[in-house]
Amino acid sequence: MITVLSGSNTQAIREKLAAIKEAFIKQHGSEGVETVAGEQLQPEQLNSLLSGATLFALDRLVIVRGLSENKLVAEQFLKVLDSISDQTQVVLVEGGLDKRTVFYKTLKKQAELLEFAELDEVAATNWVKESVKKQGGEIDSGTARLLVRYAGTDQSRLTNEVAKLVAYDSKITPKTIEELVEKRPEDTIFQLLEYALSGKTNQALSVLEGLEKAHEDPFQTASMLIWQTNILAIVHSGKEIPDSEIAKSAKLNPFVVKKTRSLARGITRPKLNSILNRVAECDVALKSSSTEPWRILERTILSIEF
Repeated sequence: MITVLSGSNTQAIREKLAAIKEAFIKQHGSEGVETVAGEQLQPEQLNSLLSGATLFALDRLVIVRGLSENKLVAEQFLKVLDSISDQTQVVLVEGGLDKRTVFYKTLKKQAELLEFAELDEVAATNWVKESVKKQGGEIDSGTARLLVRYAGTDQSRLTNEVAKLVAYDSKITPKTIEELVEKRPEDTIFQLLEYALSGKTNQALSVLEGLEKAHEDPFQTASMLIWQTNILAIVHSGKEIPDSEIAKSAKLNPFVVKKTRSLARGITRPKLNSILNRVAECDVALKSSSTEPWRILERTILSIEF
């Protein structure tokens, strides 16, 4: 049996792989479990790796990580696919697989192909609630949504944040989230842009001042501002296109697209062009001007307000 675990949701892949290993060990013991790095394999090693019983185990679970990155071995793997012993369970752990390749198309036909995408906001919120419950904690729906807004939809980070919050207090509240969970840098930039576009100049400057006092890198801050305004332009240009399609074509997290949609509403094309120009000018000024970087960023924020 061949199982392929692929996708960008590394936490979901880890959980599925752990479940596969647990089931195998429960039935056959741990002696037959072997994990190898695909990049280190040689084509001639595949036959022995995928053979059946050994001196130590009758049944085997072979986990191969990143096999698709090793093209020679991946090609050889397809050739020996049909000859893999029934006593050997193979699990391929991949990141993103190119669906145009023979490797992907063959595995889709001859293996159990499981793809794990990033969660959207609703799925992440439900996952948080379930995870907290499993760990003996309490959290209501509104507080779970707040945690997702603070930490994002990345399941790996949410796993760490839930464990931290439950360990601190089994009843998770908005207060404990605000105290213990740091907002992602990109969320801070989103809030900065949101305040600026809403005419909340004092709040925008306050966020910028907070970044400066925290000794954040002004050039990295500018890069994230450019990134966020580019997303704004992408979402704005796709007014009639569903968020899921924009996320897929632009390779963005659906949660990011949904949040940016709220900023794009009400912005005219001339205003959007003005915002993009001001941010581009900021980038040039940071690279060529002797003015203190935070003051350049401050002028940029003031120039893009409504």
